[in-house]
Amino acid sequence: MAKRGINKTNNLGVELDESTVRRNAVSEVKVIADRLSNAINAAEKTGMSFDDVVAQLTPDQKAIFEKEVKSGAQTIHLPLGRDFRMIPFELHEIPPDEIEEKTCLHAANIRVLKYFSDFDKQKCKEMLKLTDPNGKENKEVYVNTTPTLATWDKKKEQFAIFDGLRRRFGAMGQCPLKVYVTKESITHFHAQLASDKNNDHLTNGFLDRREMYISKVNSLQHQQQLSSEPELSERALAKKLGIHKMLLSAYLKSKAIPDELLIALPSPTTLGRPLISKLIPLFGEGGELNDGKLLAKCITVLKEFNKSLDLNTNPDTANKKAIEKLFKVITESRPKDEDSKDSSIPYDYGSISRSSKTNEVNITINDLNTTSVKELMKALQGMLSSDS
Repeated sequence: MAKRGINKTNNLGVELDESTVRRNAVSEVKVIADRLSNAINAAEKTGMSFDDVVAQLTPDQKAIFEKEVKSGAQTIHLPLGRDFRMIPFELHEIPPDEIEEKTCLHAANIRVLKYFSDFDKQKCKEMLKLTDPNGKENKEVYVNTTPTLATWDKKKEQFAIFDGLRRRFGAMGQCPLKVYVTKESITHFHAQLASDKNNDHLTNGFLDRREMYISKVNSLQHQQQLSSEPELSERALAKKLGIHKMLLSAYLKSKAIPDELLIALPSPTTLGRPLISKLIPLFGEGGELNDGKLLAKCITVLKEFNKSLDLNTNPDTANKKAIEKLFKVITESRPKDEDSKDSSIPYDYGSISRSSKTNEVNITINDLNTTSVKELMKALQGMLSSDS
């Protein structure tokens, strides 16, 4: 597609002064922004989501939605108003010691604060840590280069951050926090959309997105109830939400896992579906952690494990080690049966147990996909290798 340049002459070929060129450029941007808003609105009426539209743009066109935030300009405009109207955001810089007092979490932020552990908060600080290139002694400095996004909460008189919670915690007490703030009305939907899109790079975040999707499920079922229609099946819900049925099923089943256990893990906010899937059966019918005393013991063990955890540990590794500790406590609590010495081997997508009496192998797969099958074959191969 040909790219239009900026007209520096009028229709008669007379050269325009710089202020006129700038004014014309701004006017054209406003016209195009209005067209963009109308076009997105029209696309949505055909059943397409904002994500569907963005997915079909070129890399250069997609960059427009991110370039503004990274520009560092004093004022930027983003398509987050009603009907994706462009609205202004003004740049503010908050001193490190005033961040907690002057900012709060927006209700639409997909990050759930209760799942943000002390370990996660420390990792946020590591994220902003750099080695000073001008320092002679390789001194470490903390820098927040990409501003967060927020609205102005009149009641709390705080900046309500809907994108940038990790940067907020990372900057606390370490470096100034840059925040783009709008004082215009912004809906929960638009704020959550920006928060969700800007967290797409995160590989896990199961619990954060679970809260968002369950809220949408409740809303859809409520609409069915108001219309005197039967509840939607999981398959129908998954189709409406645009996610895989097995993922939705995992979101719903995982609600059986008590928050007390989840927040006792080192890094709840980075938990992925494979580890969550290992916990779900513990709280199902006949699940061993339905025993309140055993659950309390497991939580105590996890909290002690967190105290000894090296902060340099990868969050995913920390969670895996914690869950290994949990299963060890469960195994040790089982009644000793001299005639039965079944063994089990690690498998992130379910469970594999083997009877010492019959050599029978029982396999449970919580999520059937290419990766889970490959990992199953590796685990079984490892079992054979240990026999030889």
